[in-house]
Amino acid sequence: MVSTTLTRTEHPFDRLLRIWVSGNPITQGSKRAFTNRSNGKPIMVENNSQLLRPWREAIQTEVRALMGEKTELFNGDLCCELHFFFARPKSHFRTGKHADKLKDTAPAYVSGSRYDLDKLTRAVFDGLTATAIVDDGMIVQLQASKRYSSRPGCEIIIRELV
Repeated sequence: MVSTTLTRTEHPFDRLLRIWVSGNPITQGSKRAFTNRSNGKPIMVENNSQLLRPWREAIQTEVRALMGEKTELFNGDLCCELHFFFARPKSHFRTGKHADKLKDTAPAYVSGSRYDLDKLTRAVFDGLTATAIVDDGMIVQLQASKRYSSRPGCEIIIRELV
């Protein structure tokens, strides 16, 4: 289950949206195409749509609850920070009476193709588009990171640049 906590602060010269989404961050995934046998038209589907849909819906539902249906979407040059947090695999920890301690060889950062930062970012942007921001093309600055944490999730910070 994915739970989401959101806060928003406003200043006359700056709008800020801060979102925390608990749960394992999900990548956008790759699309696969096939041809509809009845009409011959191509169809595109996400290869991980069963995991991706709840992730996007959690973001969208909570943004709507926070901002309301009548609140103006962010519609200017935007700065976005995305910080993804992942649970460490058991292989990073020692065994026996020191099972709660990290091995000396445990990496500090999440790396590898399983959690592609670009695909993680695209999944969040699609969840924000039309609920918090007009279009992800409005984002002119982006900072993103992947880290290990005992609390998996994603922190999303959107700021309107003035």
